[in-house]
Amino acid sequence: MKHYLTGLIMAALLLPLTATLCQADLLWDQEPAGLGKFRSASYYHSWTADDFMLDTVSAITTVSWWGGRGGNTPVIDGFHIRFYSDGIDSSTGQHFADQLLLEEIVSGDAGQTSYNSETYSYSATLSTAFTALANQHYWLSIQADTQNDPNDPWWGWQESNTTYLNPAEYNSSKYSHHPINQSPFYSGNHDMAFVLDGTPTPVPEPATLLLFGTGLVGVIGKGRKRQTIAG
Repeated sequence: MKHYLTGLIMAALLLPLTATLCQADLLWDQEPAGLGKFRSASYYHSWTADDFMLDTVSAITTVSWWGGRGGNTPVIDGFHIRFYSDGIDSSTGQHFADQLLLEEIVSGDAGQTSYNSETYSYSATLSTAFTALANQHYWLSIQADTQNDPNDPWWGWQESNTTYLNPAEYNSSKYSHHPINQSPFYSGNHDMAFVLDGTPTPVPEPATLLLFGTGLVGVIGKGRKRQTIAG
């Protein structure tokens, strides 16, 4: 009976996990809008970051984003994808990208594909999944390596058509954690265009718990019956 009970418990716990691992889910979605971009290139020692928050503990496995510039197609040697913890300025209450939690260096142009006249889409699968806790504030930075572009090393991250949480921030030798919705940049809220895919941590469904509970009661009852007969 002990082995049977152990097997029943494992099966009940693995059912939702097996179903979840079969496919990656869309975890966060901020689609691109217009042609507006904000510089985020290692050549200029500048980077832009935007925040996100998931409602379920999740393993982020794929990051997709949009960017580019006007004119010639960018020549990109790689990207730096960075995840940061959230910090809060005690004097202003402003949120910002604080401690670096994970950095992924992507070789090549991350599948650069034309999206419109000045914008390209990109996507990369992380070699190490980033685990985001539920209702925890994080920041994502996308920085292009364009130093070998013979035309123009300028590359910008595309703005989004949605605004969640805090405005994106800009960082460079001159600015540090500067919200791009404030002077001297823009007015109004501004977020960046990116999509996160991955696997939410499975939570046993009510039907699975009911199945497990029913089986457990049956096993206990059967064990007691055997003990009564033996006695």
